[in-house]
Amino acid sequence: MVWRNSQRFRRSWRSYSSLILSERTLGLDRKTEEWKTHLIDKVDKILTNHYHNGVKVKTLKLDIGPCRDIKASYLDRWLRIIKPGIQEFSLLLPLVVNKIYSFPCSVLSNEAAASSIQSLSLFGCAFHPTSILGRLRRLKSLSLRYVHVTEDGLGHLLSKSSALEWLEIEACSGIICLKIPCTLQQLKFLSVQKCEMVKVVEIDAPRLCSFRYCGTPVIYVRNSSQLKNVDISPVNLSGILSYARFSLPSIAQNVESLTLLAGRIEVCVGFNVSMIVL
Repeated sequence: MVWRNSQRFRRSWRSYSSLILSERTLGLDRKTEEWKTHLIDKVDKILTNHYHNGVKVKTLKLDIGPCRDIKASYLDRWLRIIKPGIQEFSLLLPLVVNKIYSFPCSVLSNEAAASSIQSLSLFGCAFHPTSILGRLRRLKSLSLRYVHVTEDGLGHLLSKSSALEWLEIEACSGIICLKIPCTLQQLKFLSVQKCEMVKVVEIDAPRLCSFRYCGTPVIYVRNSSQLKNVDISPVNLSGILSYARFSLPSIAQNVESLTLLAGRIEVCVGFNVSMIVL
């Protein structure tokens, strides 16, 4: 009976082009001692079958967050499934591991595979894009959370992503000066949260509509005519009055909605806004 169930399970996943693999979607019970091993085993069988049977995967979401002892060799093997035709890829890894996993840039060096991706999300790994990265011509949404990426690496990534509309950077290390280049002509939303090393943010995205930031950096915004919504949460409250009064007017002269999460401190900003939330 167990063998039959296993065979039925393999066949049921073999032809799917959309794979969302996690402990919940695979129906694993945390009450069993071996559930983490079962999670890795099931994911490995599903992706191996897809790879060897030539099934084209359009959506692949891997949530391996609970598996702190996951081996890099498994991840490298699973990522072979990223081929031409894939549209959405998400990888969530555990934050507490013996050695941080470095996402292989080579899987995106294939121009056909890179150009088909529309959404890319990485959590809990290192990512070091180089010039070998393929052009991400259709990439509209990019999320990097708890990712170690250098300024040069991020620069390579953004230079290949001219169609990007949504950019989320959270708790990423390795960046001191964050530069959003003018080549991102379609970028409308930018969120930068919990990046403690970031000291300077330079934005030159002409169609940027919404900007969210947690911190108190030096911010330069060029071509800000479309920037209507600004949401800033300072790490500390010291200097918030002068920051709001003197920095924000030069950041977003056409802002319509300004949110400053500064406790109960009242801030009077010297330019026209329709809403201020404190």
